[in-house]
Amino acid sequence: MIALLGLGATSGGVALGMIPQPFTASAPAPTPSPSEPVAPSTPESAPVQETPDPVPIPTTPSLPHTAGGSGRGATLTAIRSEYPDVHPEDPAASGPWSLWQTSSSGGTITFEIGADAETVVGIKIGDPSQLPPNVCD
Repeated sequence: MIALLGLGATSGGVALGMIPQPFTASAPAPTPSPSEPVAPSTPESAPVQETPDPVPIPTTPSLPHTAGGSGRGATLTAIRSEYPDVHPEDPAASGPWSLWQTSSSGGTITFEIGADAETVVGIKIGDPSQLPPNVCD
């Protein structure tokens, strides 16, 4: 404990009490020598990070689609495989932007083929005389 003794209003103070001791620093921590290899980083030595399980994304095709799941983005090759009797609506027009038809229990299915003459870009399902003139995109 240190006490301060005052010797008057203008005098300084004199500290009484503990005698200061010299400071002794502890030795520095040892560092690895250059000849020692650094421990390799492995997946087992890495910190554990919790990652959530991915949420499954529904794989239901967008509507409209056929019973076999073919819809927009399907290929004419896949449609021909699913419906062997599919045929061009106009036999003279079977290339880009052509319409292909087949019959089903729900009525006629009309597939619109895109500019690449292979990809389905639209589908109409039902009686062609009752459907709107535009293809559903």
